[in-house]
Amino acid sequence: SPPPPPDATIEMQCTEVPLPPFYSLRTAPGQPADGLWVLLQDLTNVLQIKSKDSLLKQIHCGSGSPKELLREIRTQEFLERAQCHQLLCAGEKVNIRASKVSLVRVTDKLRQLLKIETVLIS
Repeated sequence: SPPPPPDATIEMQCTEVPLPPFYSLRTAPGQPADGLWVLLQDLTNVLQIKSKDSLLKQIHCGSGSPKELLREIRTQEFLERAQCHQLLCAGEKVNIRASKVSLVRVTDKLRQLLKIETVLIS
């Protein structure tokens, strides 16, 4: 394959602990991307938070409804539309027997909570 252009930049996210997998959901052609999402169960395990409401209080920044940060979709739809943004150990924790999957939107506030540092490499 050809080398990348000289002005190519790679964005990496670094943190002190392993991050849960982030997902994007494929949309219909011509529709805007919907941002990044993380499984609620992965997030509560990593952050050691007991309830969905406790998590929403920590990641809600005040504008809009905290419910906008949460989405439930059918497991089959998740498996069809989800695209994982992690190289290793991804998708192993999705309970395919469950009827629904709960997702949390990845926001700047959540990145702070996970202590994610973004590094640009050019």
